[in-house]
Amino acid sequence: MNKTVLLGMLGLMLVVFLTLSATTFASTLHADELPSTPDLVIAATLKPSADSFVRNDYPNTNYGSYPEVRAQSSPLLIGYLKFTVSGLTSPVTKATLRLYSLRAVSSGYKVYRVTSNSWSEGSINYSNSPALGSFIGASGAVNADDWTSVDVTSYVTGNGTYSFGLTDPSSTMIRLASRESSSSKPKLVIETGSASIPPPTPAPNPTSTPVPPPPPTNLLWSANMETGDLNQWNNGGGEFNSGNADSVASRDVARSGSWSVKMTATTPPESGTRLFRWTESRTYGSLYYSTWFYFPRNYSAPNYWNIFQWKSKVNDSIIDPFYVLNVGNRGDGSMYLYLYDWQRKNSVGSASINVPVGRWMHIEAFYKCTPDNNGQVTIWQDGTQIINHSGRSTRYSNGDCQWSINNYSSSLSPSPAAIYADDAAISQSWIP
Repeated sequence: MNKTVLLGMLGLMLVVFLTLSATTFASTLHADELPSTPDLVIAATLKPSADSFVRNDYPNTNYGSYPEVRAQSSPLLIGYLKFTVSGLTSPVTKATLRLYSLRAVSSGYKVYRVTSNSWSEGSINYSNSPALGSFIGASGAVNADDWTSVDVTSYVTGNGTYSFGLTDPSSTMIRLASRESSSSKPKLVIETGSASIPPPTPAPNPTSTPVPPPPPTNLLWSANMETGDLNQWNNGGGEFNSGNADSVASRDVARSGSWSVKMTATTPPESGTRLFRWTESRTYGSLYYSTWFYFPRNYSAPNYWNIFQWKSKVNDSIIDPFYVLNVGNRGDGSMYLYLYDWQRKNSVGSASINVPVGRWMHIEAFYKCTPDNNGQVTIWQDGTQIINHSGRSTRYSNGDCQWSINNYSSSLSPSPAAIYADDAAISQSWIP
């Protein structure tokens, strides 16, 4: 698969859209955990400390507990978000406000500075809301159930508290997920400095430049994150988070090209970040699922820690796992993979080889999605079959099959725990 680095801005600037996940900037960087590698851009992905919206037709009503931030021209609705940035030791090179749109609006939304940070989520209303300041940027047209981005580098210049005001130039209400939503919370992505991350184990230098093999002819979907975001997972899937977990595109380490996805979970409590696909399995009953994983260090997972998952959805109230691929620990602390039957609550196979640290590992699975006892789950690690399980149902009789890559656990040490994934694919045939 060929990948390219996009060069532009009159040939003078390398535009790198970098989003690394962290609950706070300080919790993202662990210099004592990882050996230093120079010249890598790093980022903090921050969640808002407060968000709300106000309405001029209900001037004394507070909407701080709503799971949405809204904006509209008539009646006038203005959205407010507040972020606290701390721990930066280098100049900000780029700051991006990322908001999840719940409906399509062609006019999009505009972002302004707010003249005061004294407002609070639980008390702000139209009568006491601070005035908007200068214009920062606009989103352009937004789609339903999709992430949007606005460059706010001109405003976010370093440590401090930053409030944003959102307006909508049209009478069609903008609806954006707030920090009270169950997933897809607002993010402020900051790029700065140089990171510390162990580089992948280098491959031997080839005697000539190899020609990449063509993609499998039966490839149905793939995601390499070379767009600098996670949009390749949308339109038939998407990101779903719970607890203190998040996924962001990252340039820390990549299997090929420049980007991968960094999946970070902070435990306790039980936390998970999941990237789903369901469109392909609703058309084809038997599929191959492939992802490359990178574990930068050894982690301890005394309870459970799953990185692959297959669920079956009957309706919005019944969405349950059937099989999950977990990471466990041996007696010496090394990590290994095992397959867990979630419906029957037992392990059905484990790997005799360890999960490597500091290099990319290829995980591929064959999953036969069927409600009868003819289901099958086969797992390969770096081309070696490690688990083969069959003779069980793999979905509900009236449900579908949904696949996700995860960083999901109730207890990981050390925490936060970050892993990376790249070159995910779904195919009707083996994916080399």
